[in-house]
Amino acid sequence: MPAIFKKIILQELVDFYKKKIKKISTTPDLDLQILVCKALNISKERYYLQRNQNLNQWKIFKIKRLIGKRLKNIPIAYILGKKEFFGLDFRVNPDVLIPRPDSELLVEKALSLVEKEKFEPSKSLIVDVGTGSGCLIISIAKNLAEKKINFLALDYSKKALKIVRKNLIFHKLENKIKLNRSNLLNKIEKRNCFKASQTIIITANLPYIDPDAYLKLSLEVKKEPKAALIAKNKGLFLIKKIINQIILLIQNYKNKNFFVFLEIDFSQKNRLKELLKFHSKYLKFRFHKDLTQKTRVVEIWSK
Repeated sequence: MPAIFKKIILQELVDFYKKKIKKISTTPDLDLQILVCKALNISKERYYLQRNQNLNQWKIFKIKRLIGKRLKNIPIAYILGKKEFFGLDFRVNPDVLIPRPDSELLVEKALSLVEKEKFEPSKSLIVDVGTGSGCLIISIAKNLAEKKINFLALDYSKKALKIVRKNLIFHKLENKIKLNRSNLLNKIEKRNCFKASQTIIITANLPYIDPDAYLKLSLEVKKEPKAALIAKNKGLFLIKKIINQIILLIQNYKNKNFFVFLEIDFSQKNRLKELLKFHSKYLKFRFHKDLTQKTRVVEIWSK
């Protein structure tokens, strides 16, 4: 029988590719487990039970195909087409950033604010700017399902909006969360969407990576949409822009109930602090740390 038709034990195949995966991943065992389970459509438990079983050529082909993608630095989330965030599954592809645990702090702080302040739901609006996969606003909406709060998701990318729609349908929130194409808050400003009596809560995980720092990122991260990662002015261009937009909205609507949560890089804290102090006539602010004690979120609210 030709060698091409020789059967291979699963563990032998895994051991062979583990050495290659190690070169691009810090979690080769986990990567291989996930990819094999995906290729063979089996559970983690069955994966461990079947490690000493022979594989036919079709199964070998399916496993090699997925491992081949991983060896090209394609992130696991893109290979699977999904990623867990805040206990929920989200559809993802290379048109949107992969949801990360770091961003869960934004969700936690927004939920904590709603609980603490006891806002009147019907007069409250939660807006997610640069929504990407929609993981932030969907996670917030799922946890506030019993409250009649209004939700709005904004993104400028048409491709990203397609993914958001899929996630809204998957989570049965297509009638709960409105979706609009907008460059930051531009559409909000033009259409006068806010009311002076409303409580406005804005979340945003905008691009904040310095273009120079981007060059040092791993090849895997560079598989994600570049426009969703980097920003000019040492990563602060869009963050400064949305802060200016918020100040204009506060002035125009005479609204005293604006709350904003922005994800940032810990290295940007001091520069943002100076900027927000400059706007102290309109804004108050504080910073929040993640579990590693790094500053991850800036919370801003109107005076």
